[in-house]
Amino acid sequence: MAETLERYKKQSKEFHHAAPNPLLQERNPQRLEVEVANMVKKIEQLEASKRRLLGEGLAASTIEELQQTERQLERSLRSVRARKTQLYKQHIAQLKEKGKTLAAENALLLSEKSEGEKISDVETDLFIGLPRGHNNMNGEKK
Repeated sequence: MAETLERYKKQSKEFHHAAPNPLLQERNPQRLEVEVANMVKKIEQLEASKRRLLGEGLAASTIEELQQTERQLERSLRSVRARKTQLYKQHIAQLKEKGKTLAAENALLLSEKSEGEKISDVETDLFIGLPRGHNNMNGEKK
């Protein structure tokens, strides 16, 4: 509804600011007045509909109007829920794809780490203390 009003405002601005159109000049001024009156009436109807959809001014509504409003709200709600579900599914798909990418990256890092460990699995004769066969502090040979 807001989009419709915005389009109307834009169109009416363009209409007033546009260069004179010979086709419009030929129109009957009374016909233009009728069109303006119809547009004003349509805008008022749209605003009343918007207020009803927002839950305002329902006291003066008939049962049929309330039922129509309820059906319209239910259709709108279904549309909103469908869009929300679609967005959730897209987000889930993106997260699954990201999970696959992270799992592949993790596997690559693990394989690089295990290759690095294989290279560094060289045994050394490193030990702490005096070498074997040397005298200890008492001068004794071990």
